[in-house]
Amino acid sequence: MGNFLLDTSVIIGAINDKKNRRQFLRDLVQQGNILACCPINITEVYAVLHPQEEQNTKNFLQTLNLYPFTQPLQSRPAS
Repeated sequence: MGNFLLDTSVIIGAINDKKNRRQFLRDLVQQGNILACCPINITEVYAVLHPQEEQNTKNFLQTLNLYPFTQPLQSRPAS
């Protein structure tokens, strides 16, 4: 068992059922794994959302654990 922080491309693929990603993620959950996303994923998903996908997207995102940022984000100094 493990925790999987999904990449945005995996989330979008699951919403659109590309490459059988929905079933792959269902299998992970059935094996006792936890699927999660972060605020950046949600922002990226909604940035490319088509109006007809809104309800399906919302339903899918609600099945994921949301991992918030727990420490300040810092940019790296310019080299």
